[in-house]
Amino acid sequence: MLNGNSVLRTDGTGVYFSEKQKGCPPVLKTYLNMANSLPNSIIILRSKTYTIPYVKESKRLMGRSLGNGVYHLTVKSGFMEEKQKVYDMLMEAERLDLLTVRIIYTTLHHTHHTTQYNT
Repeated sequence: MLNGNSVLRTDGTGVYFSEKQKGCPPVLKTYLNMANSLPNSIIILRSKTYTIPYVKESKRLMGRSLGNGVYHLTVKSGFMEEKQKVYDMLMEAERLDLLTVRIIYTTLHHTHHTTQYNT
């Protein structure tokens, strides 16, 4: 999808939720078809709840660059833990240098801007 120069890339960062560990989230494909463009930075965010009560802090976030400005971030939690807010997860990923992009994300009805970013 991002191979070659056929996709217009716009300023900003998009966060797209995915249940799958691999592959492109359907909402990202839908966004591309509707907007005919993609943000310069894309974060595919996956949240996984395990059958253990708690996940060690050091094992909570996993992130990697997939190239072309695309990042995959997995947030792990145990079944007894409170769900983390998206903003908090992204800021923690930035703090751990898993992401080095400005965070702007869109839900179905709102666009959220953060004031903190790495350059």
